[in-house]
Amino acid sequence: MDKADDYFQQALAINKELGIKEIMANQLSNLGIVAHKRGDMTKAVGLSREALVLYQDIGMPHRVKLVQSWIDEVEAK
Repeated sequence: MDKADDYFQQALAINKELGIKEIMANQLSNLGIVAHKRGDMTKAVGLSREALVLYQDIGMPHRVKLVQSWIDEVEAK
């Protein structure tokens, strides 16, 4: 998990620099999955919310729906 987290953080930093929102959102989602696997639901939801905003900004309703449903599921527990 540590290596995955490092690689996703590096990819996120590169894509922030390049301004590629779709890949930034993907990396934030991936980081959320890592946080979820580690049991840190607060961090997982926070990262997912960041990804959600980016998906909304770039007009990807199918990803918005997917991420929002995951957030709703986690928050319901």
